[in-house]
Amino acid sequence: MLHRRERRVLSLCGAVSAASILVFLVNFELGKLNEVHARSRQQYAQIVKLRGSIRSESMLLSEQNRREGEVEAARKGFYAQGEMNLYAFGTLIKNKLAARGLRVIRYQIMDLKDANSLEFSISGSIDSLVLFLKEVSESEKYWTVPSLTLTMRGESGQVDSVFRIGYEVLDF
Repeated sequence: MLHRRERRVLSLCGAVSAASILVFLVNFELGKLNEVHARSRQQYAQIVKLRGSIRSESMLLSEQNRREGEVEAARKGFYAQGEMNLYAFGTLIKNKLAARGLRVIRYQIMDLKDANSLEFSISGSIDSLVLFLKEVSESEKYWTVPSLTLTMRGESGQVDSVFRIGYEVLDF
């Protein structure tokens, strides 16, 4: 039989063991709770970030309208199908060159697949040619100059040039 003292020690050991197990379980559960809490904070931060990145419907509609306006403005730079032909374009370019004092030596239609292009040989002042090219680049319609060659004639500022010029057509 156990003596009184041994029973107390045994009871005390049992109580300490029970308390240790209880402390271990509480710490284990607190660790899990902290982990869940940290994950919850992370997910909440992601929700806040997503809410900030989602635009309202009215913002999306205004963005769509703005982009449609940009597309429409870009379309205005193209000629519509049948709006321009190479002969009319050649006359237009010849008139612009003549208005700048540039002499057209010859011009021809370039037979390039799916290209609306003319080749001009001109003569005149380099300043006039630069002003003509500036006018081409600032045109309301999309004109292209895919090639340009210059031959300076001495120091007089006179130049001979051969260039190709074309226009863009919107097919739809």
